[in-house]
Amino acid sequence: MRQKGYFDAAAAGLRIGDALVQSPSPGDLKQVEASVPRLAGFLRQLTHPEALQALKAIILGYGCKANRRRRSRPSPLYSTQHVYSP
Repeated sequence: MRQKGYFDAAAAGLRIGDALVQSPSPGDLKQVEASVPRLAGFLRQLTHPEALQALKAIILGYGCKANRRRRSRPSPLYSTQHVYSP
């Protein structure tokens, strides 16, 4: 389980839970709860090839060479497309 990252994920979940418990108001918890289904749907959509292509186009500036020259190294968003690309 440790090799698959379950313990790291559980620890991160506990840190997130701790931050929610210490949130400034009870309304914050309700807002987070209401956002979870939308967030899950959004993340699901991001794994579709069409969404990955759109993100890649946005990140690369639609192929604009000037944008690529200004960037000395890839942005974190550009790097994530390699993780999720089929």
